[in-house]
Amino acid sequence: MRKRPIIEDFKYAPTYGTFNMMEKTNFITGKGMDIEDAIRIRSLDVWNLNNDSLTGMKESSIVSMAIAQNQTQADIDTLTQWTLTIDSNDLLREYLYEQIYTQNVNSAFSALTPNYAIDKRPSNSVYAYIDDNLVPRYTVNTFVMWAQYYLLSESQTPGVNPIPLLKQSPVFSFTAKPDGATDAIIDAKSETTAIKSYTDGTLEVSYKQTKSGQYYIFLYYYDIIFNRL
Repeated sequence: MRKRPIIEDFKYAPTYGTFNMMEKTNFITGKGMDIEDAIRIRSLDVWNLNNDSLTGMKESSIVSMAIAQNQTQADIDTLTQWTLTIDSNDLLREYLYEQIYTQNVNSAFSALTPNYAIDKRPSNSVYAYIDDNLVPRYTVNTFVMWAQYYLLSESQTPGVNPIPLLKQSPVFSFTAKPDGATDAIIDAKSETTAIKSYTDGTLEVSYKQTKSGQYYIFLYYYDIIFNRL
């Protein structure tokens, strides 16, 4: 028997495309969002949160701040060389999550329901999209660090919410970032550092303190500028 020219010889099966967050085309609707050429992760530059919120995000991306190896004891006791290790991928990932989902009421991801999300959790799908499509398309271009020195004899920083000052114990704090109307003015007050990037997103920052560790300790803060590949 001859079949009709148009007939459904197949079975419909539900396939939720959001389970696969990897973009593979540049056709119409093939891209979920445009991305910026450069991203500078600074205070208050994306969402309306206080400085402590972004500072906490940056602090959680710090793997360690340790005395660098291959120094003499005299160097360690005076102008100590430090190695700051940061997970830059983790920082970029959390920053983008806030930008395109948590604080963006117009985000397409806000319409994502649990039934169409990875493990029934929309946040998992958003992170999967960021990991597959955004983080791999950026690289660290510039690392900017500031340091504010205090005499150890002062015991703690002045003002509200003082920070204890301990020998060879630098502290990450937003208060170390200087005031300035523009990035250029603020960056001119930054410290000299050397950075080494790894393919897994690990960033090693080498910094030699500029005042004797016998008498001073410092607070520090940083910005990272990512460029699109």
